Amino acid sequence: MEKQVFLYQIFEDGEVWLEMLSKRNLLTRTYDESLANEAYLLIKERYAGEVERLVNWLQEQRGDVAD
Repeated sequence: MEKQVFLYQIFEDGEVWLEMLSKRNLLTRTYDESLANEAYLLIKERYAGEVERLVNWLQEQRGDVAD
């Protein structure tokens, strides 16, 4: 699916999305507090904006009005 999304240019920064997937896979089975803190900062500072852009794009495709 990721390749299709890039093909249709839904994501502006494909590298960030690939990085998110990689980090998610790393964190699914880790209980290391320092990795959890790193993940929190990445989500807050780097990934949240990308996810928000995707949500906005999906809402536009459905014809939803932004809040």
